[in-house]
Amino acid sequence: MQKINFYRNRVAINVLAKDIANAREIFDAAEGHAVIGVLSAQFSSVDEGIQEVKRWMAEIPSISVGLGAGDPAQYYKAAMIAAQIHPAHVNQTFTGCGFAAGALATTAARNGMTLIEPTGGIDLDNFSVILKTCLEAGVPRIMPHVYSSIIDPDTGYTRPDDVAVLLNKVKSLL
Repeated sequence: MQKINFYRNRVAINVLAKDIANAREIFDAAEGHAVIGVLSAQFSSVDEGIQEVKRWMAEIPSISVGLGAGDPAQYYKAAMIAAQIHPAHVNQTFTGCGFAAGALATTAARNGMTLIEPTGGIDLDNFSVILKTCLEAGVPRIMPHVYSSIIDPDTGYTRPDDVAVLLNKVKSLL
């Protein structure tokens, strides 16, 4: 698995991108402290997902294989894509995590899982309080998932300026 670049070894921001160019803008805006999600739901097969995610990984050093709208039906596809390409991160449903852990060999167990990933409804207004709560709880690593709230509804592109705002909020809390 590729190494995720956590700001001060604590926080990385998980965001979506419309395409590789948008992913590069976002990754740069986060000064490398971002994990760019590619959703398995957009692929008709595991093989198609493997090929496309490999393309993204050639350009962006920190890719996450996600489900797609948190759809639990995508657990198998996400796990099997990740098992073949070894991305920096994999999203998985609770019910599918046992299968995913098995498919992703012993890497997770060997390296320990000391990470919380707040998700769902996170935006520029509530990001700081969510992150602060996790930091105060003593969670070693935190990866907030900030998705639709920072995507331009007209273009479908994630706004790099919003990602830079999120990174500045991270910096102010660490």
